[in-house]
Amino acid sequence: MLTYRDAKIAGVNVADDTINNPPAPDQLITREELWKQGGLPQRPDVLSKEMHDQWQRHEQKFFDTWKTVVHKVIGRWAKTIRGEGFRLLAPGEVCAEMEDATIKKLMASLNRAEFVMSHVKDNDLTVNERHDKLDRQQRMAFIKKAIENSLNHKFNPSGGVPDPTPPTPAAPSPTPRYRFDPSKVR
Repeated sequence: MLTYRDAKIAGVNVADDTINNPPAPDQLITREELWKQGGLPQRPDVLSKEMHDQWQRHEQKFFDTWKTVVHKVIGRWAKTIRGEGFRLLAPGEVCAEMEDATIKKLMASLNRAEFVMSHVKDNDLTVNERHDKLDRQQRMAFIKKAIENSLNHKFNPSGGVPDPTPPTPAAPSPTPRYRFDPSKVR
């Protein structure tokens, strides 16, 4: 049976192999390949619910260990391709991928919070609770708008505003009508 310790050790060993022979950025690495490379046993056909949950945790530990060690050593993150496996991102793709994934999760959470808050009936709230609800909705809207604005700057560095025309040279300042004459001061 697969143990937590075995999964972690196998993850480190497979990561060492990946580090020594890194695949091309567009090459797909299947979960099955990694599992065989780690020398781990196949999942039994019949498992109790507890054993199934334990097996899944150990599997996840194996893949998380592999991804983390590879990323720490060579700086390439293993992006999960659902139902297929992993793809090691090129170094230039890692930050963009992490930003996109984070923004996607943040926006989903904000949309969910907005939905839940907007459907709380004001009639069921006290005056203070209504004010509290409005304050919270405003904060959430502010955060959402800040994320949307950052996305606009991501795709258009000027933030949607056209580039300003070069400044025109300033006109010479007009000469004053009178000049200060220090000799006339008493």
